[in-house]
Amino acid sequence: EKELEKLEKLQNDVLKQKERFNALIEDAHHVQKEAYEKEKEIEKRKAELDASYQEQLNEMLEKKKAQAKEILTVLRKQKTGKQHKQIEKMHELDLLNENVVKDVEEEKKEFKVGNYVKISGLNSHGEIVDIRRNEATVLTNGMKMKVKLSKLEPMHKPQIKKTTYKAHVESVSSRFPLELNLIGMRVEEGIAALDKYLDQAVVKHIKQVRIIHGMGTGALRTAVWKDLKKQPNVSKFTSAGPSEGGLGATIVILK
Repeated sequence: EKELEKLEKLQNDVLKQKERFNALIEDAHHVQKEAYEKEKEIEKRKAELDASYQEQLNEMLEKKKAQAKEILTVLRKQKTGKQHKQIEKMHELDLLNENVVKDVEEEKKEFKVGNYVKISGLNSHGEIVDIRRNEATVLTNGMKMKVKLSKLEPMHKPQIKKTTYKAHVESVSSRFPLELNLIGMRVEEGIAALDKYLDQAVVKHIKQVRIIHGMGTGALRTAVWKDLKKQPNVSKFTSAGPSEGGLGATIVILK
């Protein structure tokens, strides 16, 4: 009888867990449905905004065309002896055309997360990682900077230079350098140099090397450690001792 009581209690517990599980599944379906409806609502709103933008742009262009037509009408009515007025009207027409082009370009200039941009007034450039209203967060030189969208100009992402890496790693002598200095490099450039350096170290049967990345914001050090975890030829790694660079360097043991 005791065993039957235990079995009955266990069965009741299982039923309760099943009910809780079914409730969780139902809640998950409800959340999924709400997310789907929200996505549809956002898409609808975006379509409405696009249509409104296009309508405003068409209205602006029609208004500018009407102004241009009025100027041309005045020009046709001008007499030969009033050429200076014709010149003034032609100047107005040129200004009008410039304004139309400028307005259209300003309307079309859009930025998205992932775009590479140049910051006007500063000798800096980087990638947009976040946009909030009229302000963007730009990742430049390992630091995040908030900048007004009006201060940004689109540009092509520069190619990673390999010459810096060669200056640190390649050697005309037979002796292989036991340390790699990444200070001054961007994250992408530093990781590319690190990968090539480790490949050469493995070929040369080197067992221990030192990677100098500096402290700074910590972005380069974090990227180096993340890359080392993925390296199949790395046995272990740790921060260097006080006499070897401390937190600004990493000691790597190769297999």
